[in-house]
Amino acid sequence: KQWYQRRVRADEVYEHFVSWDRRQFSAVGEVQSVGSPNRCLEMRERTLGTWFCRGTTPPNIGDSHIMGFCKNGAVRWGGDASDHICWDTFSVEERTEIKIYGCHVLSTLERGHSDTQRFLFHKETSTIRHESTGRCLEYMNHNSTFLMKCNNSNPNQRWHIKMSPWF
Repeated sequence: KQWYQRRVRADEVYEHFVSWDRRQFSAVGEVQSVGSPNRCLEMRERTLGTWFCRGTTPPNIGDSHIMGFCKNGAVRWGGDASDHICWDTFSVEERTEIKIYGCHVLSTLERGHSDTQRFLFHKETSTIRHESTGRCLEYMNHNSTFLMKCNNSNPNQRWHIKMSPWF
């Protein structure tokens, strides 16, 4: 029974991800902290936080920790109705949390979106930068992430995307 429950859940998640339009994404997967490799980004009660990494293949895959980095800068959450749920921030202050809100566009291929939802993963530095504030995503402690002044030598501001094999 336990194998069946895990298998059905993994199949549902798989079907969800293959339904995404791949042309919109530059990367889809689990986002791991370089400074704390056992911690990965995850949606926690409408806020972006961290939790223990679980992997991107069955039976460990879940939908709250798989992120889709759109080519235009939106970062979509891998859960239900993810086509409409993106990372967002409304503050320019340092130590700002990332919230999970509705995406501001109908089609990310056709239009841009609100600057509050534009985050880019920079491969050269392994940082995730919020484009309108210029701040970088930083893992702070147990479950918390904040936008902070970028510091390329800070391992808590560096991230590794473990790509989903389904994408």
